[in-house]
Amino acid sequence: MSRAWPLACLLCLLISGVPAVISAADPFPQTMDIAGKTLKKNGEALCEWGPFGLDLYRVAMWVETCSSDAEKLLQQNQVRCIELFFLRSLSQKQMRKAYRESMRANQPDDDEAMNESIEKFLNTVQAAAKGSRMRLVCLPDWGVIVQQGDKKTLIHGKRPFNDLIMKMYIGKRPPTPAVAKGLLGNHPKVITDTCLLCLLSSGVPAVISAADPLPQTMDIAGKTLKKNGEALCERGIFGLDLYRVAMWVETPSSDAEKLLQQNQVRCIELFFHRSLSQKQMRKAYQESMRANQPDDDEAMNESIEKFLNTVQAAAKGSRMRLICLPDWGVIVQQGDKKTLIQGKRPFNDLIMKMYIGKRPPTPAVAKGLLGNHPKVITDTGDGTAEAGEKLRKVPTPDAPRR
Repeated sequence: MSRAWPLACLLCLLISGVPAVISAADPFPQTMDIAGKTLKKNGEALCEWGPFGLDLYRVAMWVETCSSDAEKLLQQNQVRCIELFFLRSLSQKQMRKAYRESMRANQPDDDEAMNESIEKFLNTVQAAAKGSRMRLVCLPDWGVIVQQGDKKTLIHGKRPFNDLIMKMYIGKRPPTPAVAKGLLGNHPKVITDTCLLCLLSSGVPAVISAADPLPQTMDIAGKTLKKNGEALCERGIFGLDLYRVAMWVETPSSDAEKLLQQNQVRCIELFFHRSLSQKQMRKAYQESMRANQPDDDEAMNESIEKFLNTVQAAAKGSRMRLICLPDWGVIVQQGDKKTLIQGKRPFNDLIMKMYIGKRPPTPAVAKGLLGNHPKVITDTGDGTAEAGEKLRKVPTPDAPRR
């Protein structure tokens, strides 16, 4: 037996063609909601092991736009997911060895950034118990989230790393041709072409000034968010400019409650005009979170603690981005560092409440970020909201009250 056979057993699907009718007990649903996107199952298969054909695991792939063309799937810079459901246990050593060999086969070039992402991925992979799941979620511009059990880890990486995850299963070097065939399914070409045309003909974003650090729209996790509002934050009795802050949502509204009810992708970004120390940053967020989350909840407190430990100093001209991803938590980005803080929906909402909730630093803070959007837009979803509003000069959460 060749060395490639055990790798096939660990990484692949051997069932080809269209997935069979799914029973109620099937662990792989037809659709999956991830990061505000509804993904469709592209294909699935059963992985067998060794000469006796022992069932090892089942694996499936979900994408935004289904296709049986591997190249088209790899060209899609969208949210993608692969999930394994284990029918037998695999040790950590077996898991890491299999992924290492597969990644080497599908990424022959020696690239320092790629090698760093691969090493972090391999160090994250754990043993797989019978009946457990492993999920790999590719998020555009962020990297790959690895989930085994309740543990979710974001592996930072550029698009080539995300594509490598897919190539292990549907690329030119899958363990066997049957693996790629099973995951690629049998989708009519017209479906893919129609979906691509829909994407190309969708709304065109407004022209953005090159000097504007807070654009009218922002593409995150496959969603186009619209700017809900923004403001200039001043500090102290002399009104020194501290930073500008803006908020982007999928559905703009001037109603804070409606924005908090949206279980969608949301983003808050700060552009710093002056430097703030790590101590100032963490103290400000700690006080704001206490004010907006008075209940003592163990899971929430754990997410808050991880968030505070992630926050770094902010240099003049730098940015800080907080992205709320449904079902995952909050991604904190400062410079090139991106960290996923795992949390449930209440934690995501807390991030928003610090700026538009009942206990913002001042009423003007919430007013600036909520903008001035007609009610009819929120109620019906028709029309286009005015994304930007005149800057409001408001105090910052970490600045002394005047």
